[in-house]
Amino acid sequence: MIGCQIDKTPKVLVGFQPQDADSRASLRGVSAVDDSVCWVSGSNGTVMRTTDGGNSWEKHVVPGHHQSDFRDIHAFSASKAIVMSIGSPAKIFRTNNGGKTWWLTYFYDNPDAFLDGIDFWNENEGIAFGDQIDGRIFILKTDNGGNSWYEIPVDNQPAALEGEGGFAASGTSIRAGFDSLVWIGLGFPRGRVLYSNDKGITWDFQLTGMGNGDSSRGVYSIDFNKKREMIAVGGSWNKPVQEDLTACTSPDGGSNWMMVEENKPMGYRSCVAFIPETDFAMCTGTTGTDISFDKGRNWENVDQTPFNSLSWSPTGKSGWIVGNEGKMAKLIVSEATK
Repeated sequence: MIGCQIDKTPKVLVGFQPQDADSRASLRGVSAVDDSVCWVSGSNGTVMRTTDGGNSWEKHVVPGHHQSDFRDIHAFSASKAIVMSIGSPAKIFRTNNGGKTWWLTYFYDNPDAFLDGIDFWNENEGIAFGDQIDGRIFILKTDNGGNSWYEIPVDNQPAALEGEGGFAASGTSIRAGFDSLVWIGLGFPRGRVLYSNDKGITWDFQLTGMGNGDSSRGVYSIDFNKKREMIAVGGSWNKPVQEDLTACTSPDGGSNWMMVEENKPMGYRSCVAFIPETDFAMCTGTTGTDISFDKGRNWENVDQTPFNSLSWSPTGKSGWIVGNEGKMAKLIVSEATK
């Protein structure tokens, strides 16, 4: 177990319990349904599932799509999940039987298509985004749990800056919540966060300060708590040890952002997630994992193993963290102590 404490903050113990799923895939999508059920996705058409808290894993490959790179997955239960492939053609699949069979629910062969992430407000309503097409950030929605998807009207899609796009490093650069809110983190050139308070009908944006014109730098991941306090993380994937512009916070749902200047994450970070029911958060990337006890204002490094993404169970007692070469670990959180 790894113990972490900052100042007088109650102590939290986070354990990294290695998982063996017999896979060499690059894993980037992870969705913890509860303390027993978690789905993971990655390269070579890989989807994996545990229903016993990580003691064993089932491996699946979506038939006919062995070359697909599934960068995001969203699971509803032990039997139902949505998985998204990057690149062109854009593809989204759904299973209703624990991954035994899959059906293609979205296909778009535009050569500019590149989906970056998906999220859901509830079991029926979801949203996905991709890099710009014809000067607009590409937005998809579903009203039936991902059984079908539709592109929102072009005039409602956010106007993109020249060369602007998102990151599909962990599937967490889009977050939906509070019945109708959604945020999207972007990269070059300015590190903007797009937001909508009406499920994507209208959009606005704010600058985070995390973009500096570097094509590999920007907002890779965002998350929020119940008070709509937010954290964004990023940096530069090809300069992973640089600690500048790696995290910022917003106290007001993304209206204003403040850069973390001291006690920063130790390099590039591709995923951040609040531990449910707490003010604690964890972020991870290819140079390690950091934890914050104060909503992202200060960070402490807890592990230097490279990972790509993480997901917490709704209880906040456990989660999973995934990386390249099939690397996975279960995250086990003890109760806070004085």
